[in-house]
Amino acid sequence: MQKIILASGSASRQTVLKQAEIPFEVFPAQVDEKSVTEKDFKKRAVKIAQLKTEWVAERKSGIIVAADLFGVCAGEILEKPATADETRLMLKKLSGKTFTIYIGLCCINTVNGKTFSEATTTEVEFRDIANEEIEESVQNEPVTTWAAGFNLAHSSIKWVKRINGSLSGLMYGLPLELLHKALKKVD
Repeated sequence: MQKIILASGSASRQTVLKQAEIPFEVFPAQVDEKSVTEKDFKKRAVKIAQLKTEWVAERKSGIIVAADLFGVCAGEILEKPATADETRLMLKKLSGKTFTIYIGLCCINTVNGKTFSEATTTEVEFRDIANEEIEESVQNEPVTTWAAGFNLAHSSIKWVKRINGSLSGLMYGLPLELLHKALKKVD
């Protein structure tokens, strides 16, 4: 297999690739994700991932892999919060609700021209989260670096009642089951 280039600087995505023993190099895409305004959430996630792979493919050769993740609760997109106060509001919205994570994955093989793009969803049902728990998380964890202010690889896992979908996608932002399918299609 050709060299895999991860179009992201995400430590979580790098971790899951290492755990899966997939060799790769990192070349983060420099794109404006907010420029994608697609209303359909799955299409939006894929288009952002495609934008990242295309940017890297103009600069590097190999199999370019990019993903995009965002969550939706009650029809509202919850991305990375900008402030601690925004995090508190997001976590209160999630309390007792089901949150849907959308992950778009795109792979481009710059040598043979083959591409793969697909989206997947994961539902996370939260129990009621006490204000004290939210405050503890905001004070002690890097919540503004996570979509919707939570990360199940950290203490937020204690708030979950049920998960339906990709665990690697949810925890690391890269659904391995979809990535394996993509790598076979573009090789």
